[in-house]
Amino acid sequence: MINPRLLIIVLGLAISAVFYLIIYVLIKYGPKFYRFTKSIAASLGLALIKNEYIAGFLSTHQQIAIFLKKRSNRRSFWGLNATVLGLAFLYTLFAFLGLIEDFITSAPIVAADVRLNNLLLLFRSDYYVRIFLAITTLGRAEIIISLTAIISLLFWLWHQKSYILPLWLSLIGSSLLSFLSKLAFERPRPPLAVYTETSFSFPSGHATAAVAFYGFLIYFLLRHTRRLLNKTFILLIGLALILALGFSRLYLGVHYLSDVLAGYLLGALWLILGISFSEWQLDRKQKSAATRDVPDKTKANLRIKLITIILLLAEMGFSLYFALHYRPARPEIAAESPVFVADIFSLPARFTLPHYTETITAASQEPLSFMVSAPSDESLVADFRQAGWLLADPINDESLGKAARAALFNQPYPDAPMTPSFWNGETHTFGFEKATRDNSIRERNHARFWKTNIKTGSGNTIYVGTVSLDTGLKWGVTHRIAPDIDTERERLFQDLESSGKIMDYRKENFVPPLLGRNFTGDQFFTDGQIYMLILK
Repeated sequence: MINPRLLIIVLGLAISAVFYLIIYVLIKYGPKFYRFTKSIAASLGLALIKNEYIAGFLSTHQQIAIFLKKRSNRRSFWGLNATVLGLAFLYTLFAFLGLIEDFITSAPIVAADVRLNNLLLLFRSDYYVRIFLAITTLGRAEIIISLTAIISLLFWLWHQKSYILPLWLSLIGSSLLSFLSKLAFERPRPPLAVYTETSFSFPSGHATAAVAFYGFLIYFLLRHTRRLLNKTFILLIGLALILALGFSRLYLGVHYLSDVLAGYLLGALWLILGISFSEWQLDRKQKSAATRDVPDKTKANLRIKLITIILLLAEMGFSLYFALHYRPARPEIAAESPVFVADIFSLPARFTLPHYTETITAASQEPLSFMVSAPSDESLVADFRQAGWLLADPINDESLGKAARAALFNQPYPDAPMTPSFWNGETHTFGFEKATRDNSIRERNHARFWKTNIKTGSGNTIYVGTVSLDTGLKWGVTHRIAPDIDTERERLFQDLESSGKIMDYRKENFVPPLLGRNFTGDQFFTDGQIYMLILK
């Protein structure tokens, strides 16, 4: 079995290698690329200015020419700095408003929210929950406020007072607007969260604070760092922290994807305002010929350094203690109320649930090809096993590692984990598979079944499912399916019938004949019929 701690070490080394590669490329080719793009931009600008039509237009519209000249002035905050920051603010604002529109109109991203939330459930384990609980504390109010207080005090000690108000502006403004947005949209939290959150879901307050606070620290460090290597390292580490904090909200199931994206955009809006305020203050000081905010190079500086180290160590100790002892209350998940029908044969005409499986954005894929009535989950698994179909292993560190080795060396793995598929917003409850003559993980018969909340008069549960044949690996991640899914439907029916487990059955038209594609682009065709089975 793969040790989760070993997996974390391997992932850490892999991420470090990627970081090193990015830093190497930026250091080696970044300056050249910057000079190249700067030269191209200067040439284009000069060509535009010398263009007879543009030159003629500017000569007859002096006010526009003066306005453009002021906007490109590098020596004043109200020149190029304000122009770039203003454009960035407008772009972020329109992106935020667009996301709100998508949320209100239930655009594809909202459909992806539920499915991604259910998908991450498959990868949830106690070990990784503890890790992401520690990461998510970096966005908690207790940590953010204490860090902001410490950083503000350090700004004061190191004579960088121009950054104190902008930092608090970015943090308080973003937090207040995030709070008001939650009250305005009143989106409930995801139903299967690791722990209970009492506030509304949209937007994510943690994601907002991550960009507003940690983004401002990145800005400050980049502004006071000269070496490109150090700048690159700061930027990558800062972005990785912000992304990890946002992903922790998704993994823990306390937010949807659109919540986190909206939080990022909202935090970015106030980060831009904070940076603008800071740059404006620095520009004023320069124009008034005041002394720059730099550390005093006196004997007292040693005392300031000592105080800085003590404060940072104290904050690190507090943050670490808080993260290790953070144990939020677990929610109580209420069981879904069942829907009763007389028997499975009366169901197709009254079936109001989706007739098709779905992509992560809720686009339709293969139609359902089976409805099965069985006494329990255990009896369903036992009947399929007797028919020669094994229950697939759950997705975890061990099964994924074993599947990767089997795929790499083309070895058998008869109960390998299966690529998740969606129906009614949920990933499949059971995956069954049967080896082909090739007896390889690359080629298998697959059946995915979902447990519904529908009960028959006899107390049986209704399960719905699809069947397909994997004919090879695609992109090294998922499988390529054979287009004739009806043949696979008949294969599974014959296996169940031969095992003697079918008490009664019918075959009816369920959807119109269809030629379509699944989420990876593989074609399929079907006559649209469905089997209704009552298992013994």
